[in-house]
Formats: sequence, C-alpha cells, structure tokens
Amino acid sequence: ERDGRILLLGEVVLNTRASAAAAKPQPVNEVNPLKVKKTFDDALVAAKVAFLTGCFATEPLRDAQGRVAGAAVANKSGRQAVVAKAVIDATERAEFSRAAGAQARPFPAGTHAFTRFVIAQEAPKADGMRVSECLGLYGADGAKEGGKGRLYACALSLPMRDASPASFAEAEQKARDLTFVPSVLDASDRLFFVPPDPLVCEASLAGGPVDPATVALDAFRPKGVHHLFVLGLMADVPRDAAQALADPARAMTLGARIGEAAAAEAKRRGPLAGVRLAGDGATPSAARVSDTPGAIHVRAVAKSSAAVPAEARALPELGACDVLVVGAGTGG
Repeated sequence: ERDGRILLLGEVVLNTRASAAAAKPQPVNEVNPLKVKKTFDDALVAAKVAFLTGCFATEPLRDAQGRVAGAAVANKSGRQAVVAKAVIDATERAEFSRAAGAQARPFPAGTHAFTRFVIAQEAPKADGMRVSECLGLYGADGAKEGGKGRLYACALSLPMRDASPASFAEAEQKARDLTFVPSVLDASDRLFFVPPDPLVCEASLAGGPVDPATVALDAFRPKGVHHLFVLGLMADVPRDAAQALADPARAMTLGARIGEAAAAEAKRRGPLAGVRLAGDGATPSAARVSDTPGAIHVRAVAKSSAAVPAEARALPELGACDVLVVGAGTGG
C-alpha cells in the first residue's frame, strides 16, 4: 500500500544471499488488463459462477407486488430476461438502481476532481494538474524505444455543468488533451471520479473513516427499493469514504459482505410470481431514463419528436438465479 492506495503487483521474487548467485534471472510477469481479466475469468469458472460478456442490463423486472425480480438485458442477440430474487447494481452511475426507482442527490454544477492514469516515458505536465508517479515499469504492445514507461496518476479539476453524458464526454476530452505526451504508451479508457450525487439509501452514514468489514450495509440498499443493493461509489457514504472503499482490497471485503447479504435475502424470499417487464405506466416518475446520468437517451440524438408504438411481447428468459450482478465485468 502506497499513499493509501493498494497497488497490484505482477510477481514478487525473494532471493536469499546464497541463492542469488546461483539462480538464473527470472522474468517478472507484468500486470496488464488482459491478465487481470483472465485471472478473474478463471476464478469465476472455478467457482461455477455463470457470467455474460457484452451484455447490458436495461430495465428491472418486477414481480406481482412490483418489487425488483431481475433484469431485462440487451446484447448482440437481442433482448432477454434474467429472473433473480436479488440484484446487485455495480454500474458506474447506479443506472439500474435509478431505473428501479432509486433517488439520487442533486448533482452540483461546478469544478470536480478527476484522475486519469497514463503510461509514458515522461511525466505529463499541465497547469493546475498534479502528477504522481506510481510503482513499477510497464510495457505496451508496439511500443518503441525499449517499450517501457512509468505509470502516472494525473489529478485534474475540470468544470461540469451537469451530469449529462455530454458533460462527462467534454471533461474526458479535456483530460485526454492535458495528459497527452509524445511518449505515451497507454492510458486509462475512462476517468476516475468520485460522484457527488450518491443514492439515497436506507441508511446515510456520517463523516469519518468507514471500515468495509463492519460498515452498515443499509447504506448500500437504495431507499424504498426492495431486493436491490448498490455496489461502488454511489452508496450513501461520505465521499472520502467512498473513495477509500474503491481501493481493491477494501472493495473485495465489502463486495463479499454485500454478496453474502444478497444471497441471504434471496434465500428468505419466496418463489417469484408474476415476473414481468413493467410498461411505462408502472415505471416510477423518478426513474425516467432521460434523467439517468450516463445513459444516452434517444431524445439526445432524435431528429423528430415522433414515436413508434411497440406492441407487447414476451422476452425470452435467458436464465434464473438467486442473485444477479449487473454492471460488473472481469475487465474492470
């Protein structure tokens, strides 16, 4: 751990003084996104956990009482339904929870803190940007001049007029421009950002440090939405605590507890009946898709105000489970 941040290392090799002279040089395995993804994929397969890639949760399914009972998903094969007794929302901006009726606090316009990670052979420089060097040398496919670079964390303050996709896209473009250097080898595909508008949950924690092993899990249950947990930065905890909980070791501890709580809740819940994809009339007013930050709604690009009616039809059931996790992926 360095500066409060957990660093994932590829391999640690210990050599005693006696063995150092006789031992042949051993290559050190680098950590890269594909290796991390492969490790997580293998862990899921070994645990016999079914998972889908390139599949996105679009809307909640509801039972006869109107409670969350899984998710409608979309992928290259069309739309399907996954029925579940409990759902864990791991989307970046809690899009699924919002669609299920969860309320979020207002997003304040103004300047917000972002971080972008860059692998380069020189440190990025820009007025007002704080750059810190992380541990290790990193390579990239096709890199020239030795192909090794340092990992730099670039902290920026960028203006956000609102939480619309356009505002996030504008902030990301500014960050890419400010962090570019000619020797860049690789960079994160998105900005790290602690959202100022967490969900309103069954419990709202006050300031101070939060222990992932003991924190009240009601702060991760959207208020008034049954059988749903939110995982990540959108939980109802202080913003500095949310950032701390995003560190890998803390996130794993908290994720295990939320998973156990969701499994226990699914076990207590009786058989699901009347599961359906609710129509517009049954969708809470607070869950309009056009109000969901991060969602690219048709109104943002539509050239007309006309609408095509959609007849009712059944969705093929892709699967049924006790606990469904949406928005997560082994690739990060």
